[in-house]
Amino acid sequence: MTAAAGAGVPRCEFLGIRVDALTTGSLFQAVADAIAAGRQAVFANHNLHSLYLQRRSPGMREFFARADHIHADGMWIVHLGRLFGQPLGRDNRLTSLDWLDPLLTRARQSGWRVYFLGGTPSVAGRFEDYLRGRYPGLESGHHHGYFSIRPDSAENLQVLDEIKAFSPHILMVCMGMPRQEAWIHANRGRVTANAILPLGGIMDYLVGETSTPPRWTGPLGLEWAYRLLHDPRRLAGRYVAEPLRLARRIAAEAVRSRVLRARGRSSAS
Repeated sequence: MTAAAGAGVPRCEFLGIRVDALTTGSLFQAVADAIAAGRQAVFANHNLHSLYLQRRSPGMREFFARADHIHADGMWIVHLGRLFGQPLGRDNRLTSLDWLDPLLTRARQSGWRVYFLGGTPSVAGRFEDYLRGRYPGLESGHHHGYFSIRPDSAENLQVLDEIKAFSPHILMVCMGMPRQEAWIHANRGRVTANAILPLGGIMDYLVGETSTPPRWTGPLGLEWAYRLLHDPRRLAGRYVAEPLRLARRIAAEAVRSRVLRARGRSSAS
């Protein structure tokens, strides 16, 4: 554990990643603080998939190195943190399917403008109807995620112009990992949003395009199993092959960590 990531928020480091021990309350407070101060903050998240990608991709390593806040997205990251002696618990598991609703409710009450970037053109249109029905009065904008994300492409420049015109307080980038992280990393200096958050495929879940895992599966660390059962062809690599490739590194690092902690206790006694 290193210096605090924010007021009273421990910063945990293990397996070459950083995870801030954020709770839903401290996540929302960090968003509110960025908006109140008129500054920009990027909120990243780690799960086993991102752990795998960060080890393989320099771009992902740069994205996480520059992120202002990084929370645990899934119980497996919490379990791994605890394995390495880090102060992570169930309250630090923050999955957007659980916290997006109260955040949007707060945004509506606070007058925060929210922009969603992602989804197919069809899903993005249905998602706008979802927002109007569930959060009347919320100032929201959206653009689908099917465009060239090359920084200087005509499509990307048009998207940036639309976001600038809307001037969101919160920008939700929902294009899946690592595409959304690549877009944020390349464009964060060209958008004025105060809080930028990658949310993966959440739009597909909320409009019913993809089956949503029962919420009780999250705290038990079983959301991945539900998703795998419902879409094995697409998700087998992410939920089976990638963890198996990580297993040897995790085991080796766990043994090394225990040896170092045992030596530390021995020299302290």
